[in-house]
Amino acid sequence: MALAIEWSSPVDGDTLSESVTSFLQNSDLSARLPVVRRFPAFEVRIEDQSASVVQNNIEVVDFVQTNPDGSMAWTLSLRPEFFSCSCAAYTRWANVKPVLVELLKHVASIPAKKGARIGAIGLQYGDTFRWAKDDKDALSDLLRKDSGVFPANVLQYTNLWHSHNGWYSEDKVGNRVLNLVNLDLTDEGEQRALRVNGQHRLQSVRFSDNQPIEISLDEIEDVADALHIENKRALQSVLNDEVLSMIGMTKVEV
Repeated sequence: MALAIEWSSPVDGDTLSESVTSFLQNSDLSARLPVVRRFPAFEVRIEDQSASVVQNNIEVVDFVQTNPDGSMAWTLSLRPEFFSCSCAAYTRWANVKPVLVELLKHVASIPAKKGARIGAIGLQYGDTFRWAKDDKDALSDLLRKDSGVFPANVLQYTNLWHSHNGWYSEDKVGNRVLNLVNLDLTDEGEQRALRVNGQHRLQSVRFSDNQPIEISLDEIEDVADALHIENKRALQSVLNDEVLSMIGMTKVEV
């Protein structure tokens, strides 16, 4: 899963570099994500019906904590368009959220102090459920029969399928939230897998009339919790009650 701050307009190279330096100078935070990966940023220009890719003299950076096998456990990514923190070592929201918020608030405070506006705060997640290919009842045991997120006839298919859905909702203070939930039934060797990938983005506009609403960096913790609730609502609309119980998810009001 990942939490991201999207800027209304890209931050400049100097501001991004200041955020990088600030993180490196914080010994506690930089010790958590000790691997530093730097990449040159590129810009795509489309002029006179032709496209070109040019360097824009901005360096983008990832701070990474790796697992013993070399895979990434945590990644803090700084890009002109967004700052994001992803976690592949997910345990519980109560354990992961404080780390996400702390890391993002630290690096995002510099653009915010310079007047950068937050265009959206987004939560992205991925869940995968696997079973033996010859288990013909597994999918119907997994999915909610009366779901409004995917069409009911997918349970009739014996082959692979996908269902991608999206809708807007309103948060408690009137912001617009874009909810995207993608279901992909795939094969993984001798197993069949259902991948549930979702994104919930609280946008800096009012749900009722699309008028701008300011999002403060200080709101990120409350916003993250609200988006996590949207995540739970989406999952409980996809999975049946027995599966929700198996993964330890408490239902929330729709």
